[in-house]
Amino acid sequence: RNFRLLSSAHLSASDRPNWSRVPGIEVLLEQGYVQFELWTGRKCPKEQVSTRVLERY
Repeated sequence: RNFRLLSSAHLSASDRPNWSRVPGIEVLLEQGYVQFELWTGRKCPKEQVSTRVLERY
């Protein structure tokens, strides 16, 4: 976790009314859930996956 969150045009834009920020890890998790389901044809165990990912993040 050695990083700095830099201000950018994208972050500034998200300060506008009716905009919201989503942490990057949440975006990656959602992508992973969908990919799991597409590749395996099974429902993703989201709680188990997110727990394991967040343990290591």
